[in-house]
Amino acid sequence: MGQMEQLDPAIKLEIARPETAALAAGDTYIATAESLVIDCADMLEFAQITLVDIKTQANALETRRKEGKAPILRAGENWDAMFKPAIDTLARAEAVIKPKVAAFIRDQQRIAAEQQRIADEAAAKERKRLAAEAEETRKQAALEAAASRAAAAQAECPATAAALNDQAAEVEAEAEASASATVMAAAMTVAAVVQPAAVAPKGTTITTVWHAEGIENQLMATIQAVAAGDVPMAVLCFNDKEISRLAKSLKSEMKYPGIRVWSEDQVGIRTKGVR
Repeated sequence: MGQMEQLDPAIKLEIARPETAALAAGDTYIATAESLVIDCADMLEFAQITLVDIKTQANALETRRKEGKAPILRAGENWDAMFKPAIDTLARAEAVIKPKVAAFIRDQQRIAAEQQRIADEAAAKERKRLAAEAEETRKQAALEAAASRAAAAQAECPATAAALNDQAAEVEAEAEASASATVMAAAMTVAAVVQPAAVAPKGTTITTVWHAEGIENQLMATIQAVAAGDVPMAVLCFNDKEISRLAKSLKSEMKYPGIRVWSEDQVGIRTKGVR
C-alpha cells in the first residue's frame, strides 16, 4: 500500500514504497554475505544461488523504480519544455544587452581615467612651478640681503649700516613668508576627482572575471614549466577516464611514470537460464 507525500501545496504524488519484506531481505542477505565462508563446492553453489537471488530481487526493484519514476520524469520534461523556449529567448536577449552595458560603462570609466590623468599631470606641473617660484623668491631675497649687508659693512656711518642690516633682515623675512605661502599653495594643489559621466545604474554591477584554458598542442610546454617549478602543479590534472581506457587495452604492459595500474576481479551474475 502506498503512502501520500505532500511535496507542494498544489502537488500530491502517490509514491509506492518497496515492501517491508524486500527491505528486511536485504538485511538478511548482508548478514549471510558477511558470515559466508566458501571452502567447498557445495558452499560455492550456495553462494551462486544466493547471488542469483540477490540479483533477481535487485533487478525487480530496479524495474519497479524505473517504471514508477518514468511518468514523473516525462511530466517534468514536458513541464520544462513549455518554459524552455521563452527562457532561452530571454537569456539570449540578456546576453546581447549585458556586453553593451559593460562596454559603455567601461568606456566612461576609461574616459574619466584619462581626464583624471590629465588633471593630475596639470596639478603636478603647477606644484612644480610653485615650488620653483618659492625657491626663486628665496634666492632673490638672499642676493638682495647679501647686497645690503655688504653695503652695511662698507658704510662709514653706523646708523646707515644698521639701517642696511635691518633692510636685509626685512627682505629675508618677507621673502620667507612669501615662499612659505607659495609652498603651502603647492601642497594644496591637487586635481579634483573626475567622476565618469555615467555610472552603473543602481542594482547593476560590473565585475571583471578572469578565465584561463589550455592551449591546444602546448601541453608539453606546460608540463616542462611545471617540472621546472615555474607553473604550479594544479594546472595539470589526470584524465582518469582516458587512463582507464588505456589500462583496459595495455593491461600490465601499461607502465607510465606517475600512473598506478592495478587489476581486480569482478563477478558477473546472470539470472536467466541458470536454474
